[in-house]
Amino acid sequence: MKKQKLSPDTTKQLEKWLKLFRKRFKINRSFSHLVIPEREPGVGRLIIEPHELSNMEVFKAIRRFPASYMVFDRRRSFLPNKLLNITLDTITDSSLFTKGDRAYWIRDQVEPDNDLINYSTNQLVKKHITCITLRGMMLYELIYHEETGHPLKAEIDTLCAGSRTIHDGVPCVGWGTIYRDKPKCELFISHSKLKTHGTELSSRRVIM
Repeated sequence: MKKQKLSPDTTKQLEKWLKLFRKRFKINRSFSHLVIPEREPGVGRLIIEPHELSNMEVFKAIRRFPASYMVFDRRRSFLPNKLLNITLDTITDSSLFTKGDRAYWIRDQVEPDNDLINYSTNQLVKKHITCITLRGMMLYELIYHEETGHPLKAEIDTLCAGSRTIHDGVPCVGWGTIYRDKPKCELFISHSKLKTHGTELSSRRVIM
């Protein structure tokens, strides 16, 4: 198979992912077999999802960040506390995503896509818009922190419409706080229904 020719920026982003996988997950592979899709104008953030990484493994890596701003508020989780391990690892992804290693592009920005605000998962599916998975979103949080030393801290929650819970819901990732007098400093993983939409919720379109 002929080796794919990558742009300098794509190569740089891929190298950052390889470093992250080695450092956080002890995954030491070149991903040379992975076909990286062509990017579109305005869509410049590469996301790589290794097939062997589970949602829970990525979540645990996030939990290793300073606890002052990386907290899972289980009162907002979609299953009881004792089922946390089962919750994250029973989330499945849309059939539009391949089963092996994945590479795709999203917009390189803190906030989710502005043009998808107030869209429910049902509406996104109807319009044939493929969106980020829960694992992809958590990996974006990780790589962003690795690059900047700061959390993403989006004001609008990300609807991970590329994934589904075992109860046919949709996981969401957002920032908030359980204290009224403090800024948004905690990462929440919650869920919504397929029909849920609102101005405080958006998704991230995937190019693959």
